[in-house]
Amino acid sequence: MRARLAPFALLVVVVLLVGTPSAAAAQTDPVRSHLEEVMDDERVPGMAVAVVPEDGRARTWTLGEDGDGDRVGTSTPFLLGSVSKSFTAALVHDLVDRDRLRLDDRLVDRVPDHGIPDDRADGITVEELLTHTSGLTEADGLAHGDRFDTAPGAVGRQSRGLDDVSLARDPGTGHEYSSLNYLLLGAIIEGAGGAPFAEQVNRLGRTAGVDLVSTPTAAETIPPGHRHVYGRAVPFDPGYDASGTPYGYLGTDLDGISAWARAQLGGGRGPDADALESMHTGHVDTGAGDRYGHGWRVDEVDGEPTVQHAGATPGYFAHVLLQPERDRAVVVLANAYGEARAPSLAAVAADVSRIEDGGEPEGAETDPVLGTAPFVVGGLAALGLVAAIALVGTRPRVRALGLVGSVVLVAAALLAPALVGFPSEMLRLWLPDLGWGLWALAATWTVAGGIALLGLVRRREVPSRQPRAWSGESSTTTPSEPTSTRTVEA
Repeated sequence: MRARLAPFALLVVVVLLVGTPSAAAAQTDPVRSHLEEVMDDERVPGMAVAVVPEDGRARTWTLGEDGDGDRVGTSTPFLLGSVSKSFTAALVHDLVDRDRLRLDDRLVDRVPDHGIPDDRADGITVEELLTHTSGLTEADGLAHGDRFDTAPGAVGRQSRGLDDVSLARDPGTGHEYSSLNYLLLGAIIEGAGGAPFAEQVNRLGRTAGVDLVSTPTAAETIPPGHRHVYGRAVPFDPGYDASGTPYGYLGTDLDGISAWARAQLGGGRGPDADALESMHTGHVDTGAGDRYGHGWRVDEVDGEPTVQHAGATPGYFAHVLLQPERDRAVVVLANAYGEARAPSLAAVAADVSRIEDGGEPEGAETDPVLGTAPFVVGGLAALGLVAAIALVGTRPRVRALGLVGSVVLVAAALLAPALVGFPSEMLRLWLPDLGWGLWALAATWTVAGGIALLGLVRRREVPSRQPRAWSGESSTTTPSEPTSTRTVEA
């Protein structure tokens, strides 16, 4: 028996000797452990992360599944969100280098039919669009973003006829982040380069070794992303927005974004040294503790200079963190996004850098207001149904209070999107549980208020009935005839 079992015992020993190191390595990899913790806490189905040296091979981590249920790998495509702006800025500098464009060129000369009904808009320069100092507002950027326009000419079409846009300040006098700036840059690039934006950015990407997604056809390879709805990651695929490629709808995989990060460090093909210096210089103060260059934010992490940009679309998150003094970058791609979890996702790149340096991750808390607001609004919406039932047949004073409360809550629900700076349709796109919850709140309390009002009106319309007197002798009396009476109330 021992002789027969000996080969099996030997096989077990070999398997253990071969398999144990890799299993132990997986368990002791602090970066992977941290990423798994983040994915669990933030309800992210899939992530792809890399630490990229200027020269040399990137260290990569791929975890979880994509929106189709396949395992995430280094070739899984993700949308980049506002990281796309760094590609647009690089295209501007390429055109400047080829004498096709100048940074002081005016908007009216490049996009004469922009349609912005403010004479100051004509004088907006390319430089001011790059640094978000044009006077265009974040609200207008939201209103003209995420149009999901896939027809040919989408970039030019969406950047013209902007007759509902206004300037918040004189161009060049202050910074306000607005994706509308980069949409207009996309139209300027098309005119100066003589080709569609997608064609030009693809050419730039190939030069840097990046295989970009920039057309509706190519976007068919991107799996659905995920939005957070009451804390759960729900698959979401709204389609592709070809008009949004200059500011947020470019896509690539981990290999591609790693190549772009390497090019931004000067260690790969891509923008030349002069362009990189201009892009990575903080030209304006944002008012949020950092400065904005051309498509990049200039900041510090743990006292070390960084150049970085994060981005999101409804369903995807991306972040590129450059550390020039170390000739290193950290890139993060995630296939889920929710506004409440933005701080936690934005902290991942810096935490990976800290872990690589032997430190501890610091993390960030979920936004407490945005995290709890959908549940509060949902609860108030449900309470509206309860109130609607309770107000049937109740006393006038209670109905009056119910009517006042209904008016207040409905007004608050309808005004909330404007108060937070989101158009209503954008709120439902980016924060679906809160956006649709506000509509539900308005609907249920409108019903409750209607029931309360109808009850009050009906009570006033019902005529009061006089007491009817009677006696055993006769059913009729005169005022002078005494009789025993009793009051019968209707």
